[in-house]
Amino acid sequence: EEFVRFDFLINDFMNKATNDMRSKYYPIFIWWKLSTIIPMRPIELVKIKNNDIRYDAKEEKYYLTKGKRKLPPSKKEKGKHHFAIPHEIQINKEVFKIIEDYRKVTNSENEEYLFYLSHHYEHLTKPNYSSVVNKGETKKYNNHRTTDLMTKLLVSFFNEVIQDGMGINVVNSRDELDLENPHKTITRFRLMDTRHFAICSMMMQGF
Repeated sequence: EEFVRFDFLINDFMNKATNDMRSKYYPIFIWWKLSTIIPMRPIELVKIKNNDIRYDAKEEKYYLTKGKRKLPPSKKEKGKHHFAIPHEIQINKEVFKIIEDYRKVTNSENEEYLFYLSHHYEHLTKPNYSSVVNKGETKKYNNHRTTDLMTKLLVSFFNEVIQDGMGINVVNSRDELDLENPHKTITRFRLMDTRHFAICSMMMQGF
């Protein structure tokens, strides 16, 4: 029920928001569109590259190449309910067009990563690119959003858009929901939760 409500709220927001607000929260919209259909870990999401999304003119189909982070099964596990998961997954035209629009809105067509880092600090606090590990050494960060930064953006969406903008109280557990007035409260959830939702949805469809 909470996911269905969130789906309505985020689509309503994207249709009515100013250009600046749409740009700010577009990564959350794409996260929602992709990870509720494809069981995708947050780390796999933030590492999607622009050339991972393509249109095959010959087949007239759209594809997403998804990196897989989970280690392969051990020798003992092989053959026990494991099957190969394709890295290239077909997506529909709607999702492809949403990603294309995001690229135009954020001027990210020529960036390596879909969720490139500089777009983050156009709207939010600029992150540190490096941190001191040992004296004279630094740790370098990639030029894509991290899962922590994407999590902060989702938290910001709940707080700024849903709670402050729409007047819906965001709670941390279902026990806090106002069951008599369901339109007045919504439960906060995490980036990873949509992956579990997608898996359950696939199972109900017979996968």
